[in-house]
Order: sequence, then C-alpha cells, then structure tokens
Amino acid sequence: MYVLSIHMELKPDKAEEYKKKILAEVEHAMEMEAGILGFHVWEDDEKPQNVTIYEVYRDEEALQFHHKQAYFNEFVQSTRDYIVSVTSRRGKTLTKMGRDGGMWTNARHAKVPSLAS
Repeated sequence: MYVLSIHMELKPDKAEEYKKKILAEVEHAMEMEAGILGFHVWEDDEKPQNVTIYEVYRDEEALQFHHKQAYFNEFVQSTRDYIVSVTSRRGKTLTKMGRDGGMWTNARHAKVPSLAS
C-alpha cells in the first residue's frame, strides 16, 4: 500500500465550506477509482481550521492516476484560496493496518464515513 498524509491550515472563514467539499470529493473519488483503498479526513480538536487527510492507495501508480483525474484537479483549483498552509508526506506502508489486515473498504462496498458521523 502507498499512503499520502496532508496537513492543512485553512482560512477560518473557509474551513467549514472546505470540509464539506473535501468529503464530497473523497466519496466521489472512491466511487470512481478502484486503486483508492481509503481516505480518513479529520479536524484538530483545538483548532478546527486544521485538517489532516490520510489517503491510502493500492500502490504509487494509483496515487499518480488519482492526481491526473480532471475532477481532482478541478477540486484543487477551486479550493486553493481556502488554504493558508499545507505540508504533505508520502510513502509505502510498513505494517498492515487494522485487525483484519485492512484499514478501509472502497466505497463500492461501504459508505465513506463523514465528519458528521
């Protein structure tokens, strides 16, 4: 598996709108791309304008495929002004995650959890 972790500070007046958009984008991407194994989006308890997105892909090629999709690039362009700062890290997983050896199930089999859950 290949992972990407993105940490963002959002503009406070744009944070809630961004969160709604990212959740819709995550669900759409998982429906469209079998190479995406899952996304986990969370907000900081003390600073809710800080958001982390943890993305899990079958392999690095699946991540590259995702980044080439028109809907992904449209999302990035449409939310660029919502972000104050962003850092990211990527790499291969060293361990299996979860009791069953997996972390998430692609949206074809299960609904993507939302921040509201």
